[in-house]
Amino acid sequence: MYVNIAVALPVEHLYTYRVPEEFQDDVAVGKRALIPFGRKYATGYIVEITDTSEREETKDILDVLDAAPVVTAPILRLTKWMAEYYFCSWGVAIKAALPAGIDTIHAIEIRLNAAEPPAMTTDFFQMEQPQVSGEMQRAILKTLRQHVSLSLQDLQKKVGKKRLHSSLNALQKRGLICVEESAKAGKAKAKTIQHIVLSQPNAQEADVVLLEQRAPKQAAVFKVLEELFPNDLPVVEIEELVGFDPRSAIKSLIDKGFVQVYAKEIRRKPMGYFAYQKSSHLPLTPEQDVVLTHITTAIDEGNFAPMLLHGVTGSGKTEVYMQAIAYLLSKGRRAIVLVPEISLTPLLVSRFLSRFEENIAVLHSGLSTGERYDEWQRIRRGDVDVVIGARSAIFAPLDQLGLIIVDEEHEMSYKQDSEPRYHGRDTAIMRARFENIPIILGSATPSLESYHNALNHKYHLLTIAQRVDGRPLPNVEIIDRRHEQGAHLISNALEEAIRNTLAKGEQVLIFLNLRGYANFYLCRDCGFVYECPRCNVTLTYHASLHRLICHYCDFSRIPPARCDQCGSPDVQYRGIGTERIEQDMQLLFPDAEIGRMDRDTVSGKNAHFEILQRFENGEIDMLIGTQMIAKGHDFHNVTLVGVIAAETGLNLPDFRASERTFQILTQVAGRTGRGQLGGEVIIQAYASEHYAILAAQRHDYLSFYNREIAFRQQLRYPPFSRMVNILLQGQDEDFTREIAIQMANTLRNAPQSEHRVAVLGPSPAALTKLRNKYRFQLLLKCEHSNYMRLFVKTQLAHFRELMSLKDVQILVDVDPVNLL
Repeated sequence: MYVNIAVALPVEHLYTYRVPEEFQDDVAVGKRALIPFGRKYATGYIVEITDTSEREETKDILDVLDAAPVVTAPILRLTKWMAEYYFCSWGVAIKAALPAGIDTIHAIEIRLNAAEPPAMTTDFFQMEQPQVSGEMQRAILKTLRQHVSLSLQDLQKKVGKKRLHSSLNALQKRGLICVEESAKAGKAKAKTIQHIVLSQPNAQEADVVLLEQRAPKQAAVFKVLEELFPNDLPVVEIEELVGFDPRSAIKSLIDKGFVQVYAKEIRRKPMGYFAYQKSSHLPLTPEQDVVLTHITTAIDEGNFAPMLLHGVTGSGKTEVYMQAIAYLLSKGRRAIVLVPEISLTPLLVSRFLSRFEENIAVLHSGLSTGERYDEWQRIRRGDVDVVIGARSAIFAPLDQLGLIIVDEEHEMSYKQDSEPRYHGRDTAIMRARFENIPIILGSATPSLESYHNALNHKYHLLTIAQRVDGRPLPNVEIIDRRHEQGAHLISNALEEAIRNTLAKGEQVLIFLNLRGYANFYLCRDCGFVYECPRCNVTLTYHASLHRLICHYCDFSRIPPARCDQCGSPDVQYRGIGTERIEQDMQLLFPDAEIGRMDRDTVSGKNAHFEILQRFENGEIDMLIGTQMIAKGHDFHNVTLVGVIAAETGLNLPDFRASERTFQILTQVAGRTGRGQLGGEVIIQAYASEHYAILAAQRHDYLSFYNREIAFRQQLRYPPFSRMVNILLQGQDEDFTREIAIQMANTLRNAPQSEHRVAVLGPSPAALTKLRNKYRFQLLLKCEHSNYMRLFVKTQLAHFRELMSLKDVQILVDVDPVNLL
């Protein structure tokens, strides 16, 4: 018996291993196997079982790691599609579908040789020895003498260097160290706690009396457990009941056979901090009712049915989702709900908890490794019927899946920016297709691609054009900053509106999609601007840390008092960020409680939830933030939204810049006027006449779509073509550029069919240097997706055969959403 195994490495093919007789009853497709891989151990995923092997010599698998398959048949099919569509290996795709930390780790331990050579005295480490050459080898021996044994990772940290293999090999050959390799279990595992229970509940009275006379502490523990029997008790709770440290008493009772202690698995509860009250279905508007009827009909029919739900902000899309899921559960089916960011998860989870209680599981990157593992296990066991989470939740191993919902389907954060570079929305559509079930894509501002698909009947278009209870959309006023006097960041109109709103006891949202205090730090004498030495971006000043920080690689430094170029003391902060706006607002409104929500303030666990909960409870009067506050939130006391710089993203070198500007402005405007109090929006802009800003002012999606789609059609951008972005990056700028030019020539000179692939570039990426690597990109466009992928796959393989590319990394991004 043989198995074909996928490994989580950038390789296209599968690896064949022989199955020893002792494992033949255990192997199954979807299980993991421990395999020898080169000089290491690795975790492999069994994707096929066969009776023969095309290779004459095959290695044996070392172990089967699972009692039951961890990759279900639907997920295997989905990840195979991902591997083919997004140009990654099947093993990499499977690994992305599983919770982090479950794979076996190849561990390397280094220690001094037990038989320490006579030469290894204190003097040995202070002088040149014929046995040891090189500073690094001496540093390794010194470190091991202090610690005896270290993992490779710990040794690398202590000697301050990653590449130690040549030094370790030399020391090992001379018999000075031992290098031991092993396979260790991953970090993700069930959490257990020690429990204690009586093993002799009917102990002889004489034995108990003897305990009381000779060992009163043991007797006290025994009596506590006797009263609880047949229930057990966590060992950590014994001390509180008996009033002393019970460890030695428990040990003695175990030795005497009176009690037994065992490990009991407990579930970590990532939703334990959510407070909720049970709620019932809300009455639906006529538009909501029509939409729900269409969805329940699709559920009953049980076929693949993609639906685009275009509902204005505040139209009650979430209520439709929940009532559709309730109907689905009544039919014995289950659902997955995707949200683009973890900042939206607390609101959605609390609403779903109130409706479905703890019949839901949550999956997102804000959970600890253990919490994600526990939630995944609950899903795998069938303990829950609804899964809510970010893009990776689409891989939840739910049986009887009957509906997928992708909320805020337009969001670019559904696209992963590292391998595998999959799009969560598109992958969700493929899972729905493979499992033959309906899928809902919901948004107040659908992506142009999705709306175009709906107009062309690839999706069924569902519309909710009115807010619930007939509430009007907020009035939006644009303040043209070109006509304002002075250099204040807050216009007079916005300041007055904030003052009036706070005076009425209502709340304010202030949106600026730039974090930090100031965008850049410059010398006013010579014009020198401080940039990151690793990336070609300006350093952002963060006042709370008093540091200049790169938002891409996290490089930081203290702002210099004098210019590094000319020595002038006239150095200043320029630009704005949420931290600066927060400071200005505190000066303008000293009596207001002001909060800030951006990546700098939500780094702690549950920080998203805590800030939003304080705002919802009225503990914060004004919340300032980036895009985290712009969508999905439902605060009825927010009656004013202020936008500080509407054109922030308009001038980015990306053909979607106008679309994203319209979407973010429409979404943030929709945070107000959701209650009985109404609402208003004030947008500050210099590009006040741009069509994206004007369309957002009118809440007019259709006029924006019509203008933008004409631009896309003229230049053959998506949805009128499919795109692949090929990014080449390397530490040598000239060499990387030359490789990019040669690749472009190879692609242009390749034979093509009538389905032409247009090759644009190479050109320096918008971020030409990132983390010490120079970046060049080629943009490919073609109207036929299948031909494009075949062309790229064939030509990349051909190019790799022609060129040595060990110093240049090639990244392939299919359907890119970010061209920076």
